[in-house]
Amino acid sequence: MARSAPPRSPSNSVGLPSQQYSHRPSSYPVRRGSGGRWYGPAPQRRRRGFLPALLLVTAIGLAGAVIVAMVTGQQLSPWAQLRGARASASPIPAPPVLTSSSLPTAHPTSTSTEVPINTHGLSPELLRRLRLAQAAASKQGITITVKSGWRSLAEQEQLYEEQIAELGEAEAKRRVLPPSQSEHPRGRAIDVAPLEAGAWLTKNGWRYGLCQRYANEWWHFEPITMPGTPCPPKVANAAERAISR
Repeated sequence: MARSAPPRSPSNSVGLPSQQYSHRPSSYPVRRGSGGRWYGPAPQRRRRGFLPALLLVTAIGLAGAVIVAMVTGQQLSPWAQLRGARASASPIPAPPVLTSSSLPTAHPTSTSTEVPINTHGLSPELLRRLRLAQAAASKQGITITVKSGWRSLAEQEQLYEEQIAELGEAEAKRRVLPPSQSEHPRGRAIDVAPLEAGAWLTKNGWRYGLCQRYANEWWHFEPITMPGTPCPPKVANAAERAISR
C-alpha cells in the first residue's frame, strides 16, 4: 500500500508557510536576515541636510551679533583703548625731556643688551628691579625702555626751568620737581616708554617693587615698596607731593 505524503501547508507568494507568517502586514517588504527570509518594518531613510541648516542658522546669528555690536558700539578693552588713545581729541601727555642733555645713552661700562638706555646712575636696587620687570614684560611682547633715569642736579634744574618757560610755573610744578625734591638726581626714579610699557608697569610693577608715583604721569615709576607688596595710592601730581613733604 503506497504511503501518502504529508499534507503541505499553504504557501504564500514567496514560498513560505502562510499560517506561520499570517500576521505579516502586506505593506512589510521581504528582507533577508541571518536566518533566511524574514519580515520586518522597512528601514527609515536618514534625514539629510540637518547639519548644514544648523550651521547656516548659527552663521546668520553670529553675523547679526557683529552688526548689532557695530551699530550700538562696543566697549574696547584697556589695551585697545591705549592703542586708540593717540588718535583721541585729548593728546596723551609725554614725559618731559631736556632740549639739550648730556645724559649717556647706556651705562658706559655695560655691554649687556638687556640693559635699557639711560640706566647710568640708577641705584643698584632700582636697576635690578627694572631688569626683572623688563624680562617679564618682554615675554608678553612689551618692551620697557627708560627714556629718562638719573639726572644731575644741573640737568634737573635745567629741565625745571624749561618746563616753567613752556607751561607756566603752576603747570610745570605739577610735572617736574626742583632738584632738591626730585628722585631723579638720586637715581631712584625712571621715566619709561612707550605708553604700553607704562600701562604694563602700572598693572604689574608692584610685583617688582616699581610703582607709578603720580596719577598724571603714566611714565614715572619709583621703587617705593618691597617686591610683591601692593603699591600705595598715587599722588595726584608732583606739586601735591612737594606740599606733603
